[in-house]
Amino acid sequence: MRDKIVVFGDSPLADDIKTHLEMEGERFIKISDASSYENDDSFFELGFAKDISKCFILMESLETNVLLILSIRSIDRDVKIFTRSGSHIESEKLKLAGADEILDYNRLTAHRIFNVIQQPNVTNVLDRTIFTETGVQILESLIDEESQYLGRNLLDIELQSSILIGAVSRERGEFIFAQESYIIEIGDTLIFLYE
Repeated sequence: MRDKIVVFGDSPLADDIKTHLEMEGERFIKISDASSYENDDSFFELGFAKDISKCFILMESLETNVLLILSIRSIDRDVKIFTRSGSHIESEKLKLAGADEILDYNRLTAHRIFNVIQQPNVTNVLDRTIFTETGVQILESLIDEESQYLGRNLLDIELQSSILIGAVSRERGEFIFAQESYIIEIGDTLIFLYE
C-alpha cells in the first residue's frame, strides 16, 4: 500500500510542509540535500514505485527540481508530484517534466488577498510563513476618477517593477484575477506584488 510521503526541499516551504506532516502523523521522509539522488537505485531505495504515494519537490534551484521530477517520473508513473513555481515559464517547465500539481506563488498570492478580506486571522498565519521568507510586499491601490487604470482592462495592464495580481470589484464584491477580462471601475481596488 502506498502511504509514504517524500519531501525534497531546502526551502522554508519544505520545512513548513514537514511540520504540517508531523502534526498530521503522516509517514514521511524529508531530504534537504538531493545531491546523492542521481540514479534510479537511490530512488528505488526510498520506496518509489512501491510505497510512496506523494512527493513534494521544493528545492531552491529550478534545475534541481526539474531533474528530480524527471528522475522520479521515469521510474514511477503513479506517484503524485507536487512542486512550486515563481513564474508561468517555470510552471511550464515543471509540468513538462512531469509534475502533477504546481504551487504558483502568483496564484497563491491572489488567493491570499481574497482571504485577507474573508479570513484575516488565517491570513496572518500565512503572512508569517510564506511572505516574510520571500520578501514579497503587497500594495493596494484604490481607483478614483484620476487613476491611470480607470476604464482599462485587467488583461491589458503591464508593469515594470511590480506584478498586478488582480482587483477587488466594489460592485461585485469579489476578487478578480489579472488573467480575467474585467474593466476597472471607480471604487475598485487593484492589488500589486513587489519585492
